[in-house]
Amino acid sequence: MDTACYFYTPAVQQHLTKLYHSGGVTPYPYWNIAYRAAGSINASPKDMANYVRFYLQRGSFDSIQLLQPASIECMETPETLPSAKLGRMAGYGLYNCETLEGAFVFRGHRGAVLGGLTDMAYLPEFGRGYAITINSGNGRALTRITELVRHYIIRGLTPPTLPLVAIVPADVQRHYEGYYQDISPRVQMMYGLERLLGVGRVDFTTNGASVIGLSRAQMVPVTDRLFRKEDQSIATLALLPDRDGETLIQYRWMTFKKVSGWRVWGEVFGILVASFLMLTSLAFALVWGPRKVLGKLRNTGPLSVRAMPLLSALFLGSFFGLFFFNREDYWALGNCCAVSIAIMLSSIAFALTVAASLYLVARHRHTPMNRVAYWHSVLVALAVSTVAVYMGYWGLIGLRLWAY
Repeated sequence: MDTACYFYTPAVQQHLTKLYHSGGVTPYPYWNIAYRAAGSINASPKDMANYVRFYLQRGSFDSIQLLQPASIECMETPETLPSAKLGRMAGYGLYNCETLEGAFVFRGHRGAVLGGLTDMAYLPEFGRGYAITINSGNGRALTRITELVRHYIIRGLTPPTLPLVAIVPADVQRHYEGYYQDISPRVQMMYGLERLLGVGRVDFTTNGASVIGLSRAQMVPVTDRLFRKEDQSIATLALLPDRDGETLIQYRWMTFKKVSGWRVWGEVFGILVASFLMLTSLAFALVWGPRKVLGKLRNTGPLSVRAMPLLSALFLGSFFGLFFFNREDYWALGNCCAVSIAIMLSSIAFALTVAASLYLVARHRHTPMNRVAYWHSVLVALAVSTVAVYMGYWGLIGLRLWAY
């Protein structure tokens, strides 16, 4: 890799392309990861092609043995995941993981910086591989390109033989059937949100196949503990041994804990009710606001009782909106700047207005006013306070992104 370099040297500057947002119009300034060995290497297509050859030749390049084949195999073998003792399963080795294309198992790794995406993968058994880099943050574009390249690479190849379907004992099925929630977040800071999204259900059918809501796919048993998708040759789901009284499974490299259906649907119901009440607060404001301005609102009581819960909902919307509209701008999200400070302040303002909402509805519980409007404000105040308690528990109130 003759031109590869981790640093922004004059020689590198002469050959670098610009990196762009996903729209392909707005460029990013040059940047690098602080711990450079973790990424941000500047390399040419030829450099990356040589890197693929290095893996295909099992640690050798141009007849020079740089690493022993056993070292390459070690890099490709997951050993630290909970499923490692159960048999062969797709997962991370030493910065080397699988990409499954039907029965074919590609090895390699992806990478991303602001405005730059890469995918390097190879089929060690067939001596074929690829390296792709695009100077855009458009993940869908990279996914589509890699799909086309993989389909081209496997043309004419005989797919690996699919493993035989095993039998899963009835007691194992009964023990592992149910709902599961993610307990191994990649980014601990955002786990309070991820745990609500990382939920699935495992079911078993009479022929021993399983359906897992985490991947929305039919899966068949390789052993009584390992499962693969019907068209794939390697397992991606493992039924793990119980630990501390908890029933666990592993899907790819994520670990999930069995939880009750009441808990899952209770959280879904709570989210829907809280969201509905906050949206109705905004909808009602579009009615009572103009009527108040025109002097047509009667028996209003203190306007703050209506306005404060609405303000809480708006600050909460601002908190999540700032994340959404800046989701590609990691510079803004990871540094002390206007955006990250606004995210912190919106979460604090949300918590303060929630406290004010509860105080006002309690203080004016006997004040003459429209009782429908009052009790609606009470319900909205309870909804936003529930959200505030949850966010506070998971460290999302006063969130300082630049401190992580």
